Order: sequence, then structure tokens, then C-alpha cells
Amino acid sequence: MKTTKRRMRDRERMRRKILDAALALFAKGGMKALSMRGIATRIEYSPGTIYRYFEDKSAIVRELCLQGFELFYESVMAPVDRGEFDGMGWEARWHLQGEAYLRFARQYPDYYHLMFNTPGVPWIEDPELPPMRAFNRLVEDVERSMAEGGLPRSDARTTAISMWSGLHGLASLRMNDNLRMVEPDEVPDLVRGVIDYLIGVEA
Repeated sequence: MKTTKRRMRDRERMRRKILDAALALFAKGGMKALSMRGIATRIEYSPGTIYRYFEDKSAIVRELCLQGFELFYESVMAPVDRGEFDGMGWEARWHLQGEAYLRFARQYPDYYHLMFNTPGVPWIEDPELPPMRAFNRLVEDVERSMAEGGLPRSDARTTAISMWSGLHGLASLRMNDNLRMVEPDEVPDLVRGVIDYLIGVEA
């Protein structure tokens, strides 16, 4: 039994090592820089060793996306599940959730770029897995705000995508340093103002 557990731990360590190397290569040069040979070189193993843990490059990218969305869900959506926003008005909840979204983008830029800004990355449609679970949670939050008389009644899925698009645009501008017309100390007010605009709150 101890031998089996040790083998499982060793296997998980190697998988983690491969994934960390893959994310580092992606951060350095995007998808073009990410290759099985490059990963092998970075962790100082033969390419054949990588194939013992992952079928191919796409399997590694898929796993990185799943891990990124797991972090995303925990950072942005899970506080709602844990009841951390209970007792708050719908506007306050959206402010906190929007700020959490933007904070995730700044805290995990490599995951964010891979998940949302990289062509060809597979979208994982299983509702039990983090990507669709996060999106479905967003739709539920929109429906809740509509039921409370906050957001105007409309198609919840379309509203969720519109809000996500707005936050993604702001997150991308910040990540790419394209908000140079805004002073650093003005950014928090800007973020709050954009969120107010997205949820239809008048200034």
C-alpha cells in the first residue's frame, strides 16, 4: 500500500512539474513556444517521458485550462456558494464579483491569457467541469438579480455574456497596459464605474 501511494505521489509530482513547465513556456512565447520537446528540455527529461503522462500537447493545454478555471471559480464564483455575499444588495454583490474577476486576471495573467485570449484553446462543455460550471453560475447570479428586481428582465444568458464581455474587455486593457490615460489611483473608481454601467446603475 505504501509503495502504491508513493507511486501516486511521484506521478502527481511529475504531472505538476510538466504543467508548470508548460505554463512557463506559454507565458514566455504563447502557443508557439509550447511544445513537448520544449517542456522536456525545461524539466530535463526526454520527450518520451512527457508522453507517459500526457497524450499530446492538446491534453496538456486542456489540463491547464481546467486548472485555470478551477482557480477562477474559487476566486470569483465560490464566494457566492459559500454565502459570503448573503445579506448584501444585488449591486454590492456585483461590485464584489466584478472586482474579483479583474483581480483574478491580474493575479493569474498567464492562466487568464490561456483561458480567454488564445485562439484554438478547446472550450470544455461538460457542465460538471470548471469552465461551464463557472458560466452557469454566472447565469444563475444574473437570474437571481433579475428576480430581486435589480437587473432588468431579459434573457439571462445574453445578459451574462454581455457582462462577461465588458469585464473581459476591461481586464484585457489593464493586462496589456492600454489604460495609460487613467492614473493608477483612478483605477478603483474606474472599475466600479464600469461595473455600474454593466449592471445598469446610474451614476
